[in-house]
Amino acid sequence: ALTAHPSLVPQNKTSAYPTTSQGGVNGVYVAYTLDTNSAWISNPGAKFIMSVNLATGHTGSQIAMPQAPGPIAISPDGTTAYVGGRFTDTLTPVSLANDSVLPGITLNEPQSVDQIAITPDGRWAYVVDGGVSESVTPVNLVTKTVGTPIDVGPLPVGITLTPDGRFALVAIDGGSANTVEEVNLSSNP
Repeated sequence: ALTAHPSLVPQNKTSAYPTTSQGGVNGVYVAYTLDTNSAWISNPGAKFIMSVNLATGHTGSQIAMPQAPGPIAISPDGTTAYVGGRFTDTLTPVSLANDSVLPGITLNEPQSVDQIAITPDGRWAYVVDGGVSESVTPVNLVTKTVGTPIDVGPLPVGITLTPDGRFALVAIDGGSANTVEEVNLSSNP
């Protein structure tokens, strides 16, 4: 059962583009937008993503996924969710306007999409594989093409972008040397 607590949700907040946040709690991921005051839940065990109205706590659309969904991020214009596949190399776009799953984008290197960050202009997604990879993979969301992986060090486990989209901050779980790697995206796609 999922319950939203409206009193805990910021009210009357606006931003130039939707804000996304994600994290895995018992394998469930969430992405939200302040502009629409809604969240999308990715539930790998149930093989669907689902919307939740944060003002009322009511659930909305449920969209069946072709594979167990993992991390989820919403495009800045709020029209598309990008869902990573658990234990697969696919980033799946989902049209939120008509609740339809679009053709997946096959990634070259990651074996499991662990985190996704989308640039403020919505043109690029940066995908983290927390498995054996030592890189973050850029994906052009306009052309649906995969760029050259960016080496960041052993075991990247999380990513966020600066508000201007110029830098990625990548959490590295390299054994005892937990660090944050700053990646200048202006020298990458």
